[in-house]
Amino acid sequence: MNPFHYFGRLWQFIVGAAKEVFMRILLTICLFCGYVILSMIIYAAVRHILVPRKTHVLPVHLMFNPSCQEGTSLPPPRYTNDFIAPTMPPPLSYPSPLYCTYPFAEFYLSDGKRLLSPGHFYTITVELDLPESPENSQIGMFMVNLTLYSYTGGQIAASIKPTILRYKSSLLQIFSTIFYSLPLILGLTEERQKQSIVMFDDYQEPFTEGSIYARVTILSHKIQLYNVELTFDAIFSGLAYYLYYWPISMTAIIVSGIFFSFIAVTLMMWARRALERWNRLARRRRYSGQRMQLRAPELAPIHEEEEEEEEEERRGRNEGHVE
Repeated sequence: MNPFHYFGRLWQFIVGAAKEVFMRILLTICLFCGYVILSMIIYAAVRHILVPRKTHVLPVHLMFNPSCQEGTSLPPPRYTNDFIAPTMPPPLSYPSPLYCTYPFAEFYLSDGKRLLSPGHFYTITVELDLPESPENSQIGMFMVNLTLYSYTGGQIAASIKPTILRYKSSLLQIFSTIFYSLPLILGLTEERQKQSIVMFDDYQEPFTEGSIYARVTILSHKIQLYNVELTFDAIFSGLAYYLYYWPISMTAIIVSGIFFSFIAVTLMMWARRALERWNRLARRRRYSGQRMQLRAPELAPIHEEEEEEEEEERRGRNEGHVE
């Protein structure tokens, strides 16, 4: 045998085997990376659905009639049944000079879109920033009203809650002013209080008509305010709670679970394909064996006839030798 021919065939075999191994490794790496990316995409989609934005803080700009010192009635809501387009706000209902109103604000929660995720629970709070003035101390308890409206102008939810400035005695105010005199003079601190009034502690955003419009009313004509904010704080429970407060651990667990699920499905498909191939080979072998068994009886008489002919020829030869 030519040695060059032998080594040439050996080299072709080695190169073919190396190509096959390389292609299998490359396919495995691509499959691995694809499963990792797909698992992360699925996790991101699930997190986006289950975990909305935690907190929304909206500024509240109050309006009132400065010429009125007292009043007993509230301005009617500016929403009407004819209002349809949320991107085209209706005219602002400014207080009439002949109509005394409480300080109120009407505003959209977002620009024509739903701010809150449907089906999720929220804690809705009105944050009041009040100066510790004698006027606010003399007001005593006052009410805060919050009303949420839908796209069509229907009322979704309403709440009214009381609040009061925290009490400080005259002696405490004197000592507090003396103690904080230097920071007060330098402007590092101010004599102010922040009130957080929880209007809804478990408000659930409906699926059909979401809240896109809000009205905040302070039921006091003489109230003095620095700033007012409306806060929506999402309440997480179940899987959403762990996704939000344990993001790294849950990411590793869920992505790994999805990835190994894909691997398990792939292995099951490969095993099924290998089993089908093995069954196909077994059926071929069994079919070949059955064909041989069927041909055996037909071949047996042929062998017997040949043996008889050989026996007769042997006898004839023996008789010839005897003569």
